[in-house]
Amino acid sequence: MKVYFGSFPESEDNHYIYHVIKDVDDPFFTHSVNVPLDVLYIDEIDENRHLMVDLLRCVRKKDADGDPRFFIKTDGTLVEKEGWVEHVVI
Repeated sequence: MKVYFGSFPESEDNHYIYHVIKDVDDPFFTHSVNVPLDVLYIDEIDENRHLMVDLLRCVRKKDADGDPRFFIKTDGTLVEKEGWVEHVVI
């Protein structure tokens, strides 16, 4: 799995995730964002299955503060925001 994130931090040292692509879908992916992106690779093994599903479901969703559930630190680590709850406007 490839996680495409902004090369420049959005806030402090947090990088916004723009795309999450499974390896099987990679040949069909076209970059459509006008920002330079870096890539974080995650092995598609059983131990990472729940993480991959969560990443795919939450890539463009925000909480009440406008923060994403997942973001990338400057050192390249994937971090999940504690207590994140999706904000839904009805």
